[in-house]
Amino acid sequence: MILLAVLVSHAHLEGFDWLDTLVLRHILDASQSCLVGTLGYALFHWIGKPPTILLLAGALMSVSAGNYRWHQHTQDTFLQQYAGNVCTIRGTVEDIDTTQSSVNRYRMKLKLQEITQANTQPQKAHNRIYIYSRRRPEVQIGDTITITNATFASGTTNSSFKHYLLKEGMSATLFLKAKNNISLYARPAYSFGRWIHTTKERLIKTLRKKMKHSTATIFSTMFLGKKQKSNHFEKTKEQFKQWGISHYLARSGLHLIIFIILWELILRLLPLPLILKHSVNFLLVFVYFLLSWSSISFIRAFITYILYKFFLMQDIQSSVHHILLLVCSIILILYPAQLFFLDFQLSFGLAFTLSWLLQANHMKKKPA
Repeated sequence: MILLAVLVSHAHLEGFDWLDTLVLRHILDASQSCLVGTLGYALFHWIGKPPTILLLAGALMSVSAGNYRWHQHTQDTFLQQYAGNVCTIRGTVEDIDTTQSSVNRYRMKLKLQEITQANTQPQKAHNRIYIYSRRRPEVQIGDTITITNATFASGTTNSSFKHYLLKEGMSATLFLKAKNNISLYARPAYSFGRWIHTTKERLIKTLRKKMKHSTATIFSTMFLGKKQKSNHFEKTKEQFKQWGISHYLARSGLHLIIFIILWELILRLLPLPLILKHSVNFLLVFVYFLLSWSSISFIRAFITYILYKFFLMQDIQSSVHHILLLVCSIILILYPAQLFFLDFQLSFGLAFTLSWLLQANHMKKKPA
C-alpha cells in the first residue's frame, strides 16, 4: 500500500492525468494510516531490529515526500487555472475566525465543491481556501454557500506565502469585496462543527463578562489559544519580551500539562477505580482540546498524552523518546510541510532536548 501510494503520486506528478485525483487521495490517506499504525507498532515491538527501523524510516520519508509533492502540485495547478480569473464558487464552510489585521478582520475556511468560470461547465473541486473579509459573513459552520464574482488573489504566487498556505492545507486566498454576493445553498439541520464553534464563541463571551477585559484577553490567549487584539495585551507582551519570558504567553504543551495535573490531583481524592479516573481525565482533556484553539506544540502534547495513557493502560513498555518520535512521525506523515516552519522545529527540538537531558540526569543519579 505504501509503495503503491508513492508510485501513483509520482506518476500523477509526471503528467499521467488519467489518474483520478479523488481515488489517488484515498490511496494516499490509506497508506498514511497504514504507515502510522505500522510505525507505532514497530517502535515498541521491533525497536531492537535496526533493519526494520531503517525500512520504516525510508517508508516514512517516501510517503511524506509524496504527500508533500501531491499538495504542492495540487496548489500549483489550482493557481495556474483560476488565479486572477472571475469565478463562481460553491463550497462548505469549515471555520470562521478573527485575525490580527485591522482591515480584513475575519477569515473563513471553505472546502470547495464546484468552480464555474465564464462560459464553461462547472468543475468539481476538492481544494480548501481562505476567504478574508472586513465584516463577519452571515453564514454558519457547515453551510454550503455560493460566492459570485470571486477572483482568487494572484499574490499567492509569492513562494513564501504559498508555502504558508501549503502548511495550512490551503490552495489559495480570496478577499471579499462589495461585488461578491454570498448566497446560502444548503444548511444541515445539525452540524457538530457548528456546535463546537458556537460553544467556543459562547465561552469567550462568558469570559469577557466574568473577567476584566485585560484578564480575559490574557487567559484566552494562554489557556484557550485564542489570540485577541488588545492594547493592554500588547503592553504586557512587551514587558514579557524585556524579561525574556514571552514564550509563557504562547499556547504550548505546558498549559495542557497544568490542566492534566490539576485534574489528576482532584481525581486522586475521589474513591474511584483507576480505570475510571483515567477515563474521566481523558474525557476532560479531550473536551478541553475541542473547545480551544490548537497550535503545533499543543497538538504535540495532546497526542503524546493520549499515547502515554494508552501504553500505560495496555501495560506496554515505552519511553519519552519513542513516544515523541512516534508523534513527530504522525505529524510529518499527515502534514509534511510543517517540517519547514520554525514552530514545528522549535517545538519538537526543545521537546527532544529536554527529554534527553531528563534521561541523562536520571542515568547519572542511577547507582552503578
